[in-house]
Amino acid sequence: MYILDFDRTLFDVERLYLELAKINQSHLAGTEESFSLFSFKDLLFSDVKEFILNKRVVILSSSNGINKDWETEYQNKKIAETGLDKLVEEVVVMSGDKGVHARQIAEQFGAHEPVVFIDDRIENCLSVKRNLPESHCFLMARDPEVVGNNKQIMGIKVVNTLLEVDDIIKEL
Repeated sequence: MYILDFDRTLFDVERLYLELAKINQSHLAGTEESFSLFSFKDLLFSDVKEFILNKRVVILSSSNGINKDWETEYQNKKIAETGLDKLVEEVVVMSGDKGVHARQIAEQFGAHEPVVFIDDRIENCLSVKRNLPESHCFLMARDPEVVGNNKQIMGIKVVNTLLEVDDIIKEL
């Protein structure tokens, strides 16, 4: 089972900000009005659909972001605008400790199933590792310059694409 973060893991939120800025509509970030300006499906990273194909996937998205806190309803609708809600088992938008929520999701789907967790924030990966010690956690760094040449940070493997995760999981 795969538990995947949304923003900066599946969805290029930085590109959303850039696209809004290009049309002088930055003030619409975090609003449903922005959905009508362009296709949010086009803001998914290119490896997302191939990666989730034939996998049990739950999207675990926080309403507390790096640049902005989103309303839970907006975040759910943003995910739905990408169409991913129809391709995954479940979408959970939460606030608080991601590790606690990841453990609840894992228990819901059966403790016997291995969990792969992918997120762009190290604190979320560490929280999941504390709450699900047997899980395989990956720190997503879509921009490799963010982490330099580090292949691990605080014991968490760093990846730049979802397809790298597949390669690592095959080796386990």
